[in-house]
Amino acid sequence: MVEGKDKTILIVDDSKLARLIISNIINACYPHWKIIEAEDVVDAAEKSKGRSFDAISLDVNMPGEDGLSFAPRLKKMCPDIPIALLTANIQPKVQERAKELGLYFIPKPITKDKLAGFMQVVLQK
Repeated sequence: MVEGKDKTILIVDDSKLARLIISNIINACYPHWKIIEAEDVVDAAEKSKGRSFDAISLDVNMPGEDGLSFAPRLKKMCPDIPIALLTANIQPKVQERAKELGLYFIPKPITKDKLAGFMQVVLQK
């Protein structure tokens, strides 16, 4: 894959396995990209202090605040950063809400093919 400019990606998912899969796919395609992992919204806020990101992946179902509740604030804080909503919850209402918020909807299970389009968007930023 084309390396492009180094990027920093925030992965927010309560599943360690999901974070590992996403990280491994990104690292395989873009080994110079930096990945920051957070297990929930609180952890993401803490790890975001003093950092900027080129993209964010966000799970829906997490303990505490869920990804769809957090996304509007996140979009307001980072209006130009692509945000992917990665979730096993593929109900039409979740997909519609993601679209309304300007999020990239990616259904789990996560695969390289499913992440490819989002990674191309990140490369173009």
